[in-house]
Amino acid sequence: MKISFQDGLICRQEGFHVLTRQALEERQLELLNMQLRRAVHKGAFYRDYPERLDSLEQLSQLPFTDERTLRDSFAELCLSPGRELVRLRTSGTTGTPKRMAYSKYDCERTRMYFAVGLTELIYPGDRVLCAFPQTDENSLGGLIASAVKTIGADIRCLSGGESFGEMTALAESDGSSVYVGPPVLLLSLLRLMGKKTPLRRALVSSDVCPSTVRAACEEALGTRIFTHYGLRESGLGGAMECQAHEGMHVRENDLIFEIVGEEGERLPDGAWGELVLTSIGLEALPLFRYRTGDRGRFVPGRCPCGSVVRRLETTGRLKTPAGSRLDDAVFRCTSVIDARMEEGTVSLLVLGDERQARRELEALLPGRPLRLRAIERGDGPFFRGKRNGLRR
Repeated sequence: MKISFQDGLICRQEGFHVLTRQALEERQLELLNMQLRRAVHKGAFYRDYPERLDSLEQLSQLPFTDERTLRDSFAELCLSPGRELVRLRTSGTTGTPKRMAYSKYDCERTRMYFAVGLTELIYPGDRVLCAFPQTDENSLGGLIASAVKTIGADIRCLSGGESFGEMTALAESDGSSVYVGPPVLLLSLLRLMGKKTPLRRALVSSDVCPSTVRAACEEALGTRIFTHYGLRESGLGGAMECQAHEGMHVRENDLIFEIVGEEGERLPDGAWGELVLTSIGLEALPLFRYRTGDRGRFVPGRCPCGSVVRRLETTGRLKTPAGSRLDDAVFRCTSVIDARMEEGTVSLLVLGDERQARRELEALLPGRPLRLRAIERGDGPFFRGKRNGLRR
């Protein structure tokens, strides 16, 4: 089995001949202290932070930051001049929006991460369908597109406004062999194209992947899919599965993750809690102990691929724990193309016999009001952004 790409990438970036757990953690502490010194001297928000820690365990002595910190203190957190930044604004309908900033170095670092990581499933000559829009060269779609071209493959990035009919037509006409994008959209396209699909491999990201969705995608593709976890606060790249498919290897020379409980206490490997992020490799806007609001755990032990890099599993947002379970049930019905919750009613787009689909769904979701409609060519996905599972 091929060892995770992370080991080789870390060795090249950090100058290691052989990667060991001890060497990696020593380097993490060096990078953490370099980041702390920069932050204390350049960032007004961090002026009272210590310039140095004696161990990685002492990281837990630093205070938490969170979304409110980014909303209220963006200027004080940023360490790079405005002229050097690429700003990406996250969603926010009220109050001050949450923002994240990247330097050219940050974007190049992420581009390199994608270029190496995507070689797990993309090969020269492949044609890739990317569901993340390429709004500019440093957008998520732009970084992925550049990385894919480095591998020697072709790519088409969707605009985000296409209908299901347009997306399936593009995939079929292009002969797209690889998909990169949200998991439920992958399942929707596979069910619509059926045996005509040219897709053979996939990486899913940006949203929780329920076990039912994963199993159905893998059955349709005839191979395992790869999962990736990333967020704007991690520089878009974060952790990705290797060919063992037993957890996502963390970008550990750029990021340190912790798992904490309800009281903020550190939890041991294997225990589920909140993912907390410290970015030791981002230049423009480093974060220390950032509460992501996502639920996750460290997979205990060493990966079967032989990597020494830690592995994550995630299940979505802490605030919507039942969301992915509802998706899990809904997509067991093989006729379902998309679904959403509307004022307590589950609205569904279905393919084929609506009456048969209703009978199956009533058995899967007893007592829930259902609204079914046969999908039409002009219909598009209910969710253009994150689902995080169906809301109650």
